[in-house]
Amino acid sequence: MGYHYINILGAVVLFAIAYFNFTSMFKIQALMVLIGSLIPVSSNLLYLFDRFPIPGLEPTPFALSIASLFISLSFLYFNLFKIIPVAQTSIIDNMEDAIFVLDKTNQVLSLNPAAEKLVQVSASRSIGKSIQFFSSLVSAMDRAGFSWTSNTAREGEIELTVQGDIKTYNTRLLPLTSGEDTQDGKILLLHDITEKKQYEREREQLISKLQRALAEVKTLNGLLPICASCKKIRDDQGYWQEVEQYIGSRTDADFSHGLCPECFKKLFPDNYREKYEHAEEDGSNKEIDTKTN
Repeated sequence: MGYHYINILGAVVLFAIAYFNFTSMFKIQALMVLIGSLIPVSSNLLYLFDRFPIPGLEPTPFALSIASLFISLSFLYFNLFKIIPVAQTSIIDNMEDAIFVLDKTNQVLSLNPAAEKLVQVSASRSIGKSIQFFSSLVSAMDRAGFSWTSNTAREGEIELTVQGDIKTYNTRLLPLTSGEDTQDGKILLLHDITEKKQYEREREQLISKLQRALAEVKTLNGLLPICASCKKIRDDQGYWQEVEQYIGSRTDADFSHGLCPECFKKLFPDNYREKYEHAEEDGSNKEIDTKTN
């Protein structure tokens, strides 16, 4: 009999601790179960020590009925044993991020399906193993500067080979603390950012191409020292260059050569009179279409 009372009182103490550590809905759940547990225990103790107000009446059955009322209220109105399993199934298990829950010694306590897919090991084989069992994951995190003995949160990026593909993960290692601020374990979160990193690389490549294209666009500005006689241009080193050579080395322009009517008349007077005398009489001043490279 004493053994059973010790177990019951131990459970009552645990619910009392949970009440002070939990918040909102979970605090109410713990309180309802705590009250439901104390009623039959206290009434039975009063009966055993002959302190119950009604002599000869065994109050335990009535106390259990009242306790069941509190437990029923917890089920009906405060979702006892319902909120936590639903949250775990609907949120954690369906998350695309890989989640590992570790204890103080870095042994795996739990992992979601995304984590199983990441390490290619089922939960039944993973739970109870040290995190060191996943050597590729641990090696990648070690290279990124993660510490398995630190009590502070850490975030960084790691690369892993998953099913033959190299993937990049934003990785967070967070401490699990109790109400007394003592570390009870760790949570390891890995978020796949491979597509984001690929987009960033493509963007950097595009920016680099644009910068190279802009660098190839050459312009001339400022004063150009040009010879009044031969029309050569002096460069920054003091050398005189032909106009074509100077401009061609500083822009993307190409040159073709021809003769304006005045030069053609001066250089080839006979040909000019034969072919273009009528044009001069009409007052036109067209460029000669005979060109040389």
